[in-house]
Amino acid sequence: MILLDSGYLIALLVPRDALHERALRWSEAVQEELLLTEYVLWETVNYLSPLADRPKAHLLVDEIDGNPAFAFVHSSPELFQAGIALHRARADKAWSLTDCISFHIMKERGITKALAYDEHFQQAGFAALLRAEPG
Repeated sequence: MILLDSGYLIALLVPRDALHERALRWSEAVQEELLLTEYVLWETVNYLSPLADRPKAHLLVDEIDGNPAFAFVHSSPELFQAGIALHRARADKAWSLTDCISFHIMKERGITKALAYDEHFQQAGFAALLRAEPG
């Protein structure tokens, strides 16, 4: 299973993104089940909210909804508390709350890879696949 991060989703959906072509190659190469959190989806939809990109946000939500290729983790008070606890514990890092929630879920589920470019994933001990070419 591979966790999806907003940086990957944005790169995949926005052709002007510097990592767009690499994200496309990763989307074709990955065969594993994909995990997406509601928190990452919020970040992505918020980024795509300007009028020019808004339809892409809706296409993403429609693609994920009911798609068996995606495991979707909804927000919960427990996940929020776990994320805040990690955010507090790692005051030495510039990790976002969403990243902390993702890291908690990854550790809890034994996930070691993320479709992410964010170096924070590497700092937390995970593979940030988008930092390299697939294969």
